[in-house]
Amino acid sequence: MNPNDYRKLLESGFWFKELPEELKQALLDAGIIKHFRQAGRLFSRGDEFNGLYAVLKGSIQITGISENGKESVLIVLESPNWFGEIALLDNKTRTHDAFTEEDTELLWISHSHIKRILAERPEWWREFGLLLAFKLRLAFVAIESIATLPATVRVARWLMLIANRYGLSQEDNHKIIKVQQQQLALMVSVSRQTTNQILKKMEAQGLIKLSYGEIEILDIENLRKVSDRFKL
Repeated sequence: MNPNDYRKLLESGFWFKELPEELKQALLDAGIIKHFRQAGRLFSRGDEFNGLYAVLKGSIQITGISENGKESVLIVLESPNWFGEIALLDNKTRTHDAFTEEDTELLWISHSHIKRILAERPEWWREFGLLLAFKLRLAFVAIESIATLPATVRVARWLMLIANRYGLSQEDNHKIIKVQQQQLALMVSVSRQTTNQILKKMEAQGLIKLSYGEIEILDIENLRKVSDRFKL
């Protein structure tokens, strides 16, 4: 398969869907599909910017490390999410680590191709700025959740974030997300035991179904209501 075969998948995401048609095609024409068959590091904090990525299959973990060496999973990205734009916009090094955790396919747009595309059409810089702006909004939601909200609401909000795949239609009321409970616990800064208790309670209420390595969301509308209040 070539990048153009994934056009429909990429257009199911909010950012690519809204791009000018010429920019969509330019990115697809410049893209290279990279296949990772096992867990591994894609890039590390401090690495030079080498391009922009989109998840086509599988998932990517974006992680950070605290001063005491504790790993924190910031987000698990599934298709059709794009990532890596921070270093493009500020022309500095990578801000976090990115890992594959399973059989994963990525669309990679190299730095040189992006530079050429933007040199020819500098007005397209705005489109990449919008991608970063959306991520910034998500970051503020995460900061607010960790600083002010109860654990139940934090878990519900992160499940909603992953389930919505950064802009998936709200009409989709059923979604299977691949995330380990330990990963989710790290993302919401809650112990694994507490996370498990919250998920079990949600399962008993018919909101989700728990399976090994994944969480099936059965009622995204009512899960959304949980994420917007302070108690189950």
